Amino acid sequence: MTNGKDNNTTISTQIISASLTMITVIGAFALFIIEKREIGFWYYLTTGLAFLSFVISIFLGGKGLSGKGINKTPNPYFNWQAITIFIGIILFFVSVFLGKEKPDDLEKKVNEQDKIIIELMTKDEFRAKEIQRLSNNIHELTKQIDEMNKAPMPNRSLLISGHTQIKKH
Repeated sequence: MTNGKDNNTTISTQIISASLTMITVIGAFALFIIEKREIGFWYYLTTGLAFLSFVISIFLGGKGLSGKGINKTPNPYFNWQAITIFIGIILFFVSVFLGKEKPDDLEKKVNEQDKIIIELMTKDEFRAKEIQRLSNNIHELTKQIDEMNKAPMPNRSLLISGHTQIKKH
């Protein structure tokens, strides 16, 4: 019976060590995930439950190691310790895949530059059309001026007095 108790003790202490390691891993991954992903309520819930599962696993292992449940085979504290660490690992793996990628700073800047380029191209097209319209107006006015210069000029004195007859010299 001593050999079975020693095996349970060894396994329980190893599970406690694994739980402590997973708590550290959760902390490291949380920093990375919060920085690199857009996360929400579900991430915090699953990560919190995983953390809680690891803490409960440690607590249950301590209960089993203290001698409680020793008269039952298998010791229910050791069984629940294994179950809670397993639940914690599953919740941790689920939490790793929650959220979506945050665009990095370079991608944000490129997107902003693309928007500015599109805006400038739109303004440029508008200005090109406006320049073309003004050029056409200048061309039409130049034609009108040329036609007026080619037409015979009425006598200024008649125009001023209101006569429209042209004097011949």
